[in-house]
Amino acid sequence: MKYLLLSLLLAPSLAAAQRVNIGASGGYEFMGNAGFVNKYGERARNSYYVSGTLSLSLGKSFEIGECVSMRRVASQVVATNSKLPGHRAPFKNNYFTAHYANPLFCFSFFANKYFLIRHFNEKPVQKFYTGLHLGLLLSENAMAKDDSNNVKMYNDAKGFNAGLQLGYLLELSPTVSFTLEATPGYYLIKYTGGSLNNTDFKSAIINLPVSAGIRINI
Repeated sequence: MKYLLLSLLLAPSLAAAQRVNIGASGGYEFMGNAGFVNKYGERARNSYYVSGTLSLSLGKSFEIGECVSMRRVASQVVATNSKLPGHRAPFKNNYFTAHYANPLFCFSFFANKYFLIRHFNEKPVQKFYTGLHLGLLLSENAMAKDDSNNVKMYNDAKGFNAGLQLGYLLELSPTVSFTLEATPGYYLIKYTGGSLNNTDFKSAIINLPVSAGIRINI
């Protein structure tokens, strides 16, 4: 009986301590070179970034959750053309885009710790948070593409990602918050079913998504 009474007494505090949050954000992702097309002049192309999150607040300082995000992985490649003998045509570089994964989906878990920013003890509440994320990568559109044709290089791309969580949260109301977030990380992607020498290929990429979003307490 005493355990039942204790549970009833603790239930309101536990309910207040554990809040479910959903969020959505969008922004820009800075990409390192994927290193697939080994030609001089290859340069990584940065990408759009969109994500959705579902998280659980544990007390006032900790949070765990899941994130689904989407971006592309691509490089701009320079295919150099030399001027033919006897022609007056100027030297010209041709460019095409090598798509490694477009789109690339990421399914990750994260854990954050919050630090309250006090502004003379006045509202709105502002917080800084930091944490870690770890997840899986998946894409079914791994190919090289130029202006004239599409060349299917691989059937799919799979891998994992890991990195940091750095963010700022501003509570606009008890249920709605505005967020700014940067999640520097590392991708390791494996391309399988290759038509290029019938070999698989691995690529490591450093990435930095920067986004703004809205979070709702439910």
